[in-house]
Amino acid sequence: MSSDGSNQASWLNKPLCRRYIASTFEVASFKCGAAGAIRKRQVEWAFGWLPDGECEGLGAWLRTEPERTYGAALVDDLKIRGVERLLTVAGTAPGEVPEAFCGRTPRASIDRLLAQALEASDRHGLPSPNRITEEIAGSLDRAIRRHGAFDDEAAAVDFIASALQRAERRLDRERLALTRHLPLASSVRPMLLAL
Repeated sequence: MSSDGSNQASWLNKPLCRRYIASTFEVASFKCGAAGAIRKRQVEWAFGWLPDGECEGLGAWLRTEPERTYGAALVDDLKIRGVERLLTVAGTAPGEVPEAFCGRTPRASIDRLLAQALEASDRHGLPSPNRITEEIAGSLDRAIRRHGAFDDEAAAVDFIASALQRAERRLDRERLALTRHLPLASSVRPMLLAL
């Protein structure tokens, strides 16, 4: 495995926070196999938001179960990596979001819920989770189309994980640039403890 591949493996297995105030779960489609034997597959991917507005990639998982359901492997992986609770969850379709961590939230209301949760943290200027998710999904879909068919599923998951990791780093840089000059409200501490 290349050093880039091992970097993706470590990103896909990194420990996660116990609680996220918001999360989005999406699906990316790709083709794999040699000419004449190309098949369509899907990867589930997710991002979570911490109380201070930081956005973190939760992972990417090869979809192995029937469409419109999130696999047990996804839920097990999140639990093993430390996730105990997702306060709000949105996804491409309400029936797809894993209920192991919390109830479902329609995509339209996740921005409002996140804004309320982050209100005390002086969220001014931080981008909407829906906008972030749409941008990542669009960028990921374009990258997959440009790449074409993958040799195998592992190569596709590595490619997608690499794209998601780059998106996470870009979001971190943007967030730091936006919040560098904003004083952290003293009322944030009680909110963090309440979660």
